[in-house]
Amino acid sequence: MLSVSAKLEAEATSKALAVRIRRKRERVFIVVIMLVIA
Repeated sequence: MLSVSAKLEAEATSKALAVRIRRKRERVFIVVIMLVIA
């Protein structure tokens, strides 16, 4: 039981980190595009 909940927690944290990294990359990408267009 404990190992299962620990696995789920690890998956949730890794997913959250992946989403944060994706958002950061998207922001950087948008800034670069705006600089190129400007």
